[in-house]
Parts: sequence; structure tokens; C-alpha cells
Amino acid sequence: MITQNGPAAIAAVLGWLLEGHSEADIKEAIATKGLGDPVILLKSAAVELVSAGQFESDALRGFCFMAYQAIYRKTMEIADYATAMRAVQRLELMAAKQPTPRAGKGAKGTA
Repeated sequence: MITQNGPAAIAAVLGWLLEGHSEADIKEAIATKGLGDPVILLKSAAVELVSAGQFESDALRGFCFMAYQAIYRKTMEIADYATAMRAVQRLELMAAKQPTPRAGKGAKGTA
């Protein structure tokens, strides 16, 4: 059971937003499923979206790198070479945009 206005209800609203549903459709679904107050849930989902946009760029870059590696590995296993090549191209772009290490952060020649 989903608690009204609780985390699972907010997650449901986020899912509908990400799927591209309209505000009216989301409000109707909230009412139909008895998830709580549509205004509270939509505002809570907006807060979650804002929070998700505040991330550590190095962590996100690392996640993307590992995701592309996994895509490459899986697509090579199933002989989907076109997708594997696109993953390699994305990795190449990431490498080209990689910031130069700063002193004290792994820079070569620093103590």
C-alpha cells in the first residue's frame, strides 16, 4: 500500500512526469489511485527534480563512463557492433573533454 503523499506516491508522480504525461493526466491518476494531494505531490516531485539537478560532476562523469563501458561490453557479447561503436565514440568524446588534472589531484610530476 502506498502512503498518501509518501515517497512511493512521489516516485509514481516522478515516473509519470518522466514519461511525458500532462499535469491534468497526473492529477487524474493521483485521484484515481488515492495517492494524496495532487498539489503537494507535484510540488514534492518538483523538489526531487531540482535536487537531482544538483550533482557532483565528477561522480556523474564516472557514472557515464562506467555505463558506456557496460554498454560496450554487453553489445559486443551480442554482436551489436553498431551500438558498441557508438559507445566507443561516446567514450572518445568523454576522453577529449576530460579536464587536465590539477596539482594534488593526480597530476603527474606532483609530490
